[in-house]
Amino acid sequence: MSLRRWALRAVEATALLRYAASPVSAGRLLGAYAATARDPRSSRPTRLALRVAGRRMVVNMRASDVYTLAEVLHEGQYDIARRLPSAPVVVDAGANIGVTALWFLALRPQARILAFEPEAANFGLLERNLRPFPGAAPTRAALGSRTGTIELFVADHGALHTTRSELGGAGRRERTPLLRLDGVLDEAGVERVDLVKLDVEGAELEVLEGLGSWAGRVDRIAGEVHEEVVSVEELGSWLESHGFALGALTVPPSAAGKGVRCFEARSGS
Repeated sequence: MSLRRWALRAVEATALLRYAASPVSAGRLLGAYAATARDPRSSRPTRLALRVAGRRMVVNMRASDVYTLAEVLHEGQYDIARRLPSAPVVVDAGANIGVTALWFLALRPQARILAFEPEAANFGLLERNLRPFPGAAPTRAALGSRTGTIELFVADHGALHTTRSELGGAGRRERTPLLRLDGVLDEAGVERVDLVKLDVEGAELEVLEGLGSWAGRVDRIAGEVHEEVVSVEELGSWLESHGFALGALTVPPSAAGKGVRCFEARSGS
């Protein structure tokens, strides 16, 4: 690990310790960082009790999921949650183990969250983490521009699984259900969506195209754009043609040099 990475991890760990709800969880958090120093892809299981926005949240995770904790709690990649109404409807596309969903629920306890995660191990943790929250509904599926099944390229790290061959490696693959958001939202019986959160490793445009006519009933879209697959120009063109204004693009420290930028967009309607 480079000196810069060591420094980044030290800052992250220090920042995350203030969320630990007990000395035991503080020790486990430091243990997760120690495990990832030896193996950045460590799957050693751990369970953290965190206090987020005054609410106790329990996260069942692997040691390497500490990176995702840092993205959400330290880097603030989804601070857009602070600007949502008191009882928002949120689509969490690429929910992983549920860290972002828990962040939303800590800030907006009355949120209704439709969480989608295609990979089996991630989904098992997602179900456990969201079980205490009746307003959160996890579904094991990828989202895209069609329905059926799709091949998922399973990465060594739980945050990097992708349906895009450009980003997928030569390792393990698994078949997963594929859904369009317009059908999902019709069945959910909601009237509007306050936020579509995208962390789908290069499938950003496919997920957005799957909104169909529902694009006109979405207030905000936020997430990552993987420029190896989707250019900012392509993303901006889709957003503009569907009535959204693309806000500032940022590169958080954890994404530096990876061709990934975070974005937010808001509907003009």
